[in-house]
Amino acid sequence: LIMENKIYDAPHTLTGDLRPYQKIGYSWLVQNIRYGFGSILADDMGLGKTIQILSAILYYKENNLLEDKTALIIVPPTLISNWENEIKKFTPDLTYFIYHGSNRTFPLETYDIILTSYGVVRLDLDMFVDQRWFLCIIDEAQNIKNPNTEQTKAIKSVDARSKVALTGTPIENKLMDYWSIFDFTNKGYLSTKDDFKRQYVVPIEKLEDEETLENLKTIAKPFVLRRLKTDDDIKNELPDKFVNDL
Repeated sequence: LIMENKIYDAPHTLTGDLRPYQKIGYSWLVQNIRYGFGSILADDMGLGKTIQILSAILYYKENNLLEDKTALIIVPPTLISNWENEIKKFTPDLTYFIYHGSNRTFPLETYDIILTSYGVVRLDLDMFVDQRWFLCIIDEAQNIKNPNTEQTKAIKSVDARSKVALTGTPIENKLMDYWSIFDFTNKGYLSTKDDFKRQYVVPIEKLEDEETLENLKTIAKPFVLRRLKTDDDIKNELPDKFVNDL
């Protein structure tokens, strides 16, 4: 697995500044998307996961690599207006369409972004599985932590060149949560559910095997990026109001 650690300039039409750690995250996303890899951006809440992924989409648009393809962004209903505000604020050059609500109709023309919710994808799955999306992005990815629900199965059946999961809590309760999110972003990379249970869940959760845990972290590292507000280098980049809350 060859990965260059290149830092990209922020997109020209981005109407905001990326902090240094956000620039690293945005560059990492751009590279993973380029190679067709999935990504789990698991930064702490408040560190700007939204602006990092919107910047990556904008990079592909500015470089004419988006063409007539669309990024599908799936979020909890309560976050739709938040995403809309962030698109308008930071990436006004990206065209978007909100597919939600009881009178929803799917657009005939192409947009850079279709913004929808988990429940709508499950209900209107046919609308989403008949095309290959440029990106499929899920926010609050713990919504698919249970691999057996209809919602999770629906989300995982969407076809995309690259998939990105955003979450501040990649492991809420159990290690299987992590497997399920990974199964969305990079299907098969952590093997099957049963293999993962045998190889990792039992040794780590039942036997507290540190070596197996380190092994899992090493394997997952290229595809997971997590920074915490309490990290020293991050604290230096945050406004005082953030740091004072820690």
